[in-house]
Amino acid sequence: MTSQSPFLLGLVLCLSFSTVLCGEELGAIPSQGFRSPEGDSRLSPESGIRPLNNLVFELLNLERPESTPHRFRNPRDGWVYLRVTVLQHSSEPVVVRLSGTPCELRFVEGAFEGMYYRKAGMYEIRTDSNAEAIQRLEVRAVGDLVYSTFGMNPHIEETGVYPWEFLKQHCLDHYNGIIGLETLAPDGTLAQEAEVREWTAQGKRWFTREPLPFDVKDAEECSERWGELRGHAASIDEWNLGR
Repeated sequence: MTSQSPFLLGLVLCLSFSTVLCGEELGAIPSQGFRSPEGDSRLSPESGIRPLNNLVFELLNLERPESTPHRFRNPRDGWVYLRVTVLQHSSEPVVVRLSGTPCELRFVEGAFEGMYYRKAGMYEIRTDSNAEAIQRLEVRAVGDLVYSTFGMNPHIEETGVYPWEFLKQHCLDHYNGIIGLETLAPDGTLAQEAEVREWTAQGKRWFTREPLPFDVKDAEECSERWGELRGHAASIDEWNLGR
């Protein structure tokens, strides 16, 4: 085999692979939507839902929805993602009403967005402001998107630190949950109390990181300790040194 043979072989394989993809945009969504790999009938196209991938499911997609009420079905208890695209010249805040509850959306990367935890069932949605400037209204079912772990920074100093204000500016719009620490301030209060209140006031979830206990006698004592943690739930970390 000559020195050029590996190069020519790779070129042939590349061209063959390109031929297979010809006419299909990488990442394009099939017209009928993806099928849920778990086979959950609640999330199937037959139920009126359009799976975009195995994590995101389209519940509603309307062009120029105006202020008319529209209905959609949330297939399970979980997060509902709202996205509103407006005309380029509009900079006014966007508020939608989700079954009567006002939801003020935040401007994120070219559109107004928000995530809200809702029980399974039928919902009504309509724009409550700036309706004439709205081009498209999208509603999707998404999963838990959790940032881990607030209050902890990389061991490598060159990668920087990640305080609350930095996360709010660059990251937290894309999450609906945070794992925080049960660190206490000198006065005995939770050091992250202000952040917990700010986050949960948005209807989002706060989890508390807790090491797996090695100093408890039984499951009941373990349950009592975990029951004292703040937040909606605990994130139990087994990768600790038994401290």
